[in-house]
Amino acid sequence: MVDPEWIDIQVVRDWIFTFDHQHDQSCRCAYGTTRITQHRPNLPIDTWGKCLTKAASEESYMALSHGWGSTPNLTTIQANVELFQQPGNLDREEIAWQIPTCIRDAIAFTELLNERNLWVDSLYCTVQDEEKISPIAKL
Repeated sequence: MVDPEWIDIQVVRDWIFTFDHQHDQSCRCAYGTTRITQHRPNLPIDTWGKCLTKAASEESYMALSHGWGSTPNLTTIQANVELFQQPGNLDREEIAWQIPTCIRDAIAFTELLNERNLWVDSLYCTVQDEEKISPIAKL
């Protein structure tokens, strides 16, 4: 687990503050163009509620790009999406042990930063067995 004694959270908060207040909107635009719709996570992890949530489009979120690796991972599918959306369920032992340590640490770190939403691209923020339409295909 993330040990707050090993991390100077204020330094990280200062980095985020600096980015938010000293960079213009061009730093936030995907690929530097307005032609590509900025992607918002469908179901970010609510680090306070320990569940997936449907965050409002204006809510901020942290992001972790996590590789799938070669071992089977817990994924969000239609059969478990409702279970994962119930508060506390990502912290339940029978589910939590299946979440890679890197992601559990990212959840804890995001919470230490007093941020609520975490988007993890490889595992939890999209329903993996839903039919998907590429945002680029919509252009």
